[in-house]
Amino acid sequence: MNNKGYKTHTGGKFTSSYVHRILRNPLNRGVISKGGVSSNPIPELRLVSDYKYFKVQEILDVRNGKNEEKRNIALSNRGQALLPGILYCAHCGCRLATSRGKSEYKRKDGTISSKSKGRYICYHRSRGINDCDGMSVYDSERIDRAVIKAMEQIFASITGCPEEEKIQMAQKRIMADFSINQKKLQNEIESDTRKIETLREEIAKAIVGDSLYTQEDLSTALQALKNKIEFSKKELERLATEAIERKTAMDTIIPAYKQFRSWSVEFYESSLEVKKRIASQLFSKITVNKNYELEIEMNFTYRQFCEEWLGHNPSVKEPA
Repeated sequence: MNNKGYKTHTGGKFTSSYVHRILRNPLNRGVISKGGVSSNPIPELRLVSDYKYFKVQEILDVRNGKNEEKRNIALSNRGQALLPGILYCAHCGCRLATSRGKSEYKRKDGTISSKSKGRYICYHRSRGINDCDGMSVYDSERIDRAVIKAMEQIFASITGCPEEEKIQMAQKRIMADFSINQKKLQNEIESDTRKIETLREEIAKAIVGDSLYTQEDLSTALQALKNKIEFSKKELERLATEAIERKTAMDTIIPAYKQFRSWSVEFYESSLEVKKRIASQLFSKITVNKNYELEIEMNFTYRQFCEEWLGHNPSVKEPA
């Protein structure tokens, strides 16, 4: 911002803390907040979608030093390695750090030449912190090439995905199924409640000897109905919670799908910095063992596209 000549609203230079405040400002999504009270989103004031705003908040939260154990993205994009933050040792579970080392070799004319090379380092192994039997240092270029190849395969098959309308229709069918099952349970509860009243009347008759059934049999049947109603109510609560979670997922599925498709277009021509950003969001975790076998786990949001529509298993082992 400073290199391009932009100034803050006070005419000063941009600082990292100033940019941080801008990114945190809820006004980006059209929300006015003051004194702990926030308005509903105002369309005329909105600058970015809720999906983009909350994705930014997620990245800022994860990069917070207090969340180091939960971090799955790089603290910065300046390094040359593709997978900082999401690459782990398959032997001890340690998250691998990145560095660059120099290797020297002698030319035929006797001169010494050196070459800088990227590395992923398992500090548990290199410092003897535990009994890790993996490698101390891994060739980052070898691993990164294999992961980029896997990403290319994923994006090459994106044409097999349905259009947005089909996804929306599929989600609506799922919500309709929830509604049908909830209605069915509600009807069962109402029916069983009426049966309980009938049983109570029959128990009263049994007490004075006017019933064909014994009081014990009727009491057993009454308790069974009560247990069934209790179970149905819990199941109804579970369905209601699941429906809310599904509705929340539906609100983010289309923006995520658009993001997924845009990655497939820009990936091949993008810079390493952009590839790194895509990898950090596309994958939740990648592990490597001493044989350079990779196990790749996709972020659930994007994994469903591969599982449901591409017929691709996104959690597989690949040789590097």
